[in-house]
Amino acid sequence: MSLCELSVTASPMLRGPEEALEQRLVVVIRNPGAGGEMSLRVSAGGGERELGLGWVAAGETRREVYLPAAARVEETSFELRIGDEAAGSVTLTRRPPRRWTVHVVQNSHHDLGYTGLPTDIL
Repeated sequence: MSLCELSVTASPMLRGPEEALEQRLVVVIRNPGAGGEMSLRVSAGGGERELGLGWVAAGETRREVYLPAAARVEETSFELRIGDEAAGSVTLTRRPPRRWTVHVVQNSHHDLGYTGLPTDIL
């Protein structure tokens, strides 16, 4: 089995209700060997979980995973697994993500009556 190159990047994107926000992480796997079913073992704050990544083909593959948003600076370890064997690992220092409020305002041309009222199409 070939070892895979693994990288994990924290995104500023959050999802879920305020009391249980999850942060999006982008996982990039560079697999020099044959494809296979893979999972990601995540260790942080004394807890551990395993996330299924599905079939990962040879070459570069990107996956998005979601973890509870960090409440404080913490080291998070990621171990890529093919079955029971480790295929790569990386550690990421996660920081609490900044909370943003995004306001969406219609600010474009609209042909009234062509497609419908603005309240119907937005």
